[in-house]
Amino acid sequence: MAQSPTNELTQFILSDLFKRGVFAWREDTTGIPMKDGSLRPGGKKGKPDVFSVWAPYGILVGIEVKTGSDRLRAEQIGFQKSLEHVGGIFLVVHTKEDYIHKISTVSTLLHKCFTGAIINA
Repeated sequence: MAQSPTNELTQFILSDLFKRGVFAWREDTTGIPMKDGSLRPGGKKGKPDVFSVWAPYGILVGIEVKTGSDRLRAEQIGFQKSLEHVGGIFLVVHTKEDYIHKISTVSTLLHKCFTGAIINA
């Protein structure tokens, strides 16, 4: 069975982050099965598909995968604003190329910020 474009892109992202040495995981949103057969919500609404922590900087980067006509929901925009408010980074990516461009920019900026390259430039 073929993966959905969203799952395929998410797997690509996780593999790339692993190769970069970044601690990352997929945050499932499926509910938790209860004894009565119902599902309890699976965590905070609006969280991104992938969480990553960039060492040695300690910066949390959330990555939301949107393919096709998918758009951010209100809860996701709220999560984005909250994460950015506390110094985290929230990316919305649509394709592999979009992801590579954005994550390369993040990687370069983090390195420059924490090594003083921006201040000394």
